[in-house]
Amino acid sequence: MEMWIREMNSNLHSLQAFYAEEKVRRITYKKMVNAMTTEVTAERK
Repeated sequence: MEMWIREMNSNLHSLQAFYAEEKVRRITYKKMVNAMTTEVTAERK
C-alpha cells in the first residue's frame, strides 16, 4: 500500500516507524500527530 501511495505522491512520510508491539498506542498517536503538525507547519514557512 505504501508503495502505491508513494507513486501518487513522492512526498510521503511513513508513520510506520512509530508503531511497535510494546508501545502504548495513546503515546504513539500523540507522537504521530506531533510529527504531522511539525511537517505541516514547516511547509507553511
